[in-house]
Amino acid sequence: MIIIRSDHHGVTVQGHATPAGHIPSKEDVEACAAITALSHQLIGGILQLTPRSDPVYELDHGLMTLSTDGLTQRARFLVQAFVVGCLMVMEGYPDQVMVIDETET
Repeated sequence: MIIIRSDHHGVTVQGHATPAGHIPSKEDVEACAAITALSHQLIGGILQLTPRSDPVYELDHGLMTLSTDGLTQRARFLVQAFVVGCLMVMEGYPDQVMVIDETET
């Protein structure tokens, strides 16, 4: 399962849609592709559209972390949009994606 966790200090995407040792289903591939695209778009958007932000992030196979500390308001808006996109993916792929949004607490 891909788990997206968002809080006041950052966002983390971790895991894989396909359980270890299993053959990926069509839904696994689609969910993975969607979350991967959103993750790359988030980092790229912050780097390209918010030049005053200096994001601290890691983007690797099965992992994306981003600290929101020190990001501009515009960059934080992109993070919020990312979480909305992930929630929409979770609606379509509840067996592959879980979003834990702790920014409301």
